[in-house]
Parts: sequence; structure tokens; C-alpha cells
Amino acid sequence: MSDINVQGGGVDLGTLMWVGDAAGPEFKEAYEYCVSNVSQLALRRNLDDALCRPASNVRCILFAQSLRRQMNHRLVDVLLDSYPQASVLSMLGSLCEGLATAALPNMARADQVFWHGWNQVLPKWLRLCGAVETAVRNEPFRSVAVVASTMATGEPLLDLAESAGVTAVWCQTTNPFHVRNVDVVWWDDSVAGPASAPTWRTRISSFETDHRSPRHAWIANAPRYHQCDEAKQGGIDVVISKPHRIECLLEMFDDVDVPVQGASQHSTAALRAA
Repeated sequence: MSDINVQGGGVDLGTLMWVGDAAGPEFKEAYEYCVSNVSQLALRRNLDDALCRPASNVRCILFAQSLRRQMNHRLVDVLLDSYPQASVLSMLGSLCEGLATAALPNMARADQVFWHGWNQVLPKWLRLCGAVETAVRNEPFRSVAVVASTMATGEPLLDLAESAGVTAVWCQTTNPFHVRNVDVVWWDDSVAGPASAPTWRTRISSFETDHRSPRHAWIANAPRYHQCDEAKQGGIDVVISKPHRIECLLEMFDDVDVPVQGASQHSTAALRAA
């Protein structure tokens, strides 16, 4: 299990050390994202492996914890002392629910995220290792349909779209005669609960037209891996877990700058309870 030099060349942009599960279904997508975006990745199976095989210029350390057990705090301390300047992230699998505040009490400098929230955290965090975010599509997107059970539930998302200068409409149902030719659809789980891939395809088809195939995001409260997988097989482009950061939604509008001040302070408390 050797280190991966992803980008090659003579410029050392820093190393990401990934400690723990990289092949499990909950972590595989995040790991593949890291492989594709950092200049150097050091994969270590566990803490012992990380201590026995040090890496150079480590700027980020990610602990991928899939089992509901605490790591050896003494070994964690030794590892972190070896890389005092590194930024630390703990990514927890679904079996670790309930450990969010107690899993690593001695890691004061570590942030934590559950596996389903990786796409809200890693793109920005990995900039420390030279990662560069790239636009997925070139054409501009200017309209979004917010599918939510009530106006009160959808309003925070409508406000978010408005803050980016995007036209937004609220839909309580997915009747194609009500809304046509939107660029993006945000599905709140107050209407769109977990479903099979065929059900998702049926939902999504209600927004398809001859002129446009919108991008789709499913916003859900702590989705399970199989639920995310079914949604993506059914046509969902991105799954976003609540409570969420606003950047990952605004980035669906490629040519819209993500607000740095003001918008970053939008509360998603209403979405948490949806």
C-alpha cells in the first residue's frame, strides 16, 4: 500500500494522510474524490500503520472511522504530535452515530463530519493539499425549483436562491404542468423521502422537457448509504445531508459566485427540523 502521487510534477503541494477505511461503501466515494484532487495521498490502514510509515509534508490528516469504537488515544496523540501543523478531520460512518461529541475527546484541533456530509467539507478542506475545485458544467444555470411540503419548509431554500440572484419557485407537488424548463431542482425530504431508483426516476421525469434536463439535489436528514445509492441510480446528481452548508447548493449554479459574507451566515435550522 504505497503512497499515491496523483498529479506528478516537481511541485509538492502537500500530502493528505488518510487513516482507516477507504474501501467501505460509505467512504469509497470520498476517498476516490481525494485521489482525484490532491497532489499526494498517503493511505494508512490504521494508526499503527500510520506511525510505522510516516509521510512527508503532511498538511491534512483524515481519520475514517467505520466501527463504533474509540481509537487508541495514546497512538492518536503520538501521530498528531508528529504533524503539529496538519489540519485534522474525523469522518464517521453510520455505525458511529452518537459518538459525534465523544469519539475523539483528545483531538481538540479536529473537525468532525459524518460520511454523508463529505461533499460539503472536503472540497474546501483539501485546498490545503493543493486541490482545485473545477466547474462541472459550462452553461449557466439561473432557475431552481424547490420541492418541499410547505412554504415554511421551502422558504430557507428560496431565500438562499434569491441571495445568489437565481429565480426560484416552490413546488408542493411535481406536476409538469405547473413548472417547466428549470435548471436545477432541490428536493427536500419533507416531500421526497428515501425511495427506490425507479421511484426517483419517476419523480425526476416530471421536470424533464425537450429543451432542458435539470440537475437534481436531494436534501435529506442523515441519509443511509443505500438510500443515497438508490437516489443517485435514479438520477440525483448530489445528495446533501442536513443541516447543510450553503456552498454545495450554490455551486450547482456554476457561474454564480458563492457569497462570502452574509450568505455564509444563513441559518439552516428550519431545514434541520424538516
